[in-house]
Amino acid sequence: MVDDDQRVRDALVGMLNSAGHRTDDAGSGQEALAKLEHAPFDLVFTDLSMPEMDGWAVASEVRRRWPGVKVVLITGYAVPPELVATHRDLVSDVIFKPIRFDDLTSTLTQVLS
Repeated sequence: MVDDDQRVRDALVGMLNSAGHRTDDAGSGQEALAKLEHAPFDLVFTDLSMPEMDGWAVASEVRRRWPGVKVVLITGYAVPPELVATHRDLVSDVIFKPIRFDDLTSTLTQVLS
């Protein structure tokens, strides 16, 4: 779970853990990439709007270095469907804030199946 807002990370990690998933979190794209270098992950949730390295940059780097890892973009902003469609090679899905538990679990099921 990559988000520069600690409260958002804590909430989403709590949801993922309660759904039975093992999770790790990072406060920046660079921190997430460092963690990916040292442990295997199936999926990365990343916030879109972060300083220094936004969610698109995180997704691009994850895809380049770990092509088997799925990426889900999280955002509180409207993202035009055509933008997601043109970046389908980078992200498996987009979730919009505020995120409900059901949104998170259905996205997990869809992306990991």
